[in-house]
Amino acid sequence: MISKPALVEAPLLSPCIGILCLVGVFVSAINGMLYKIVPFIAWLKLSYRSSSPIATPSINVFIRERAMIKPMRLHFLAMALLLASLVFPLLVRPAGIVFAASCAWLGTNLPGACRVYVNLKNQNRADAADRGS
Repeated sequence: MISKPALVEAPLLSPCIGILCLVGVFVSAINGMLYKIVPFIAWLKLSYRSSSPIATPSINVFIRERAMIKPMRLHFLAMALLLASLVFPLLVRPAGIVFAASCAWLGTNLPGACRVYVNLKNQNRADAADRGS
């Protein structure tokens, strides 16, 4: 009979893999896509419908890179705290708070990108109206 390796029988292996898959891969991928897709769609809409002589700004104008770095660091800290909470259960609440803060930061950055889009769209309309008169 073939015996299982000791790692397979480790009691913390399944929760560790779950945290790494759910938070480390899926949430990270979704957040990363949102940080890139929302500015791209705003940029695309501005560049497609722009009749303004002002050039369409770079995608990086909608959400600055420095605005993405801090939530990413919080996300990684939350992952580390979640993994550590498997051994030290008192870290579950701090991990949840840090994870919520990371997600809340995303929730403020995305509407910020939408505000930049609306401001640029209004500026383009005003420029077009000035040229027309």
